[in-house]
Amino acid sequence: MYTPDRARCPVPAPAKVRRDALGRRDWSYPADQPDHPEQYRLALEGREPAEALTTRDRRLLVRALWKNGLPDVAIAAHTAMTLATTARIRDALELAPHPN
Repeated sequence: MYTPDRARCPVPAPAKVRRDALGRRDWSYPADQPDHPEQYRLALEGREPAEALTTRDRRLLVRALWKNGLPDVAIAAHTAMTLATTARIRDALELAPHPN
């Protein structure tokens, strides 16, 4: 079994998340703060692929790019995600697609 060298491949500590009464993650809190701000900033600038982000940060990224008026094709290219993944996340966020 492969175990990465933590000195060479540091893994960010998980951010503290709010849980509801059943122990499920509260996706609405905090609505505008990413779990890992530095990785999120790099992905927002297009210098890091979205796969390096947490699921919640990917949702925030798609929402931010969508608010800037980018269509799904441009968001997919910017984040290095597939078009289907981009559309699935946008649909889960209940956002209407922008015209290409």
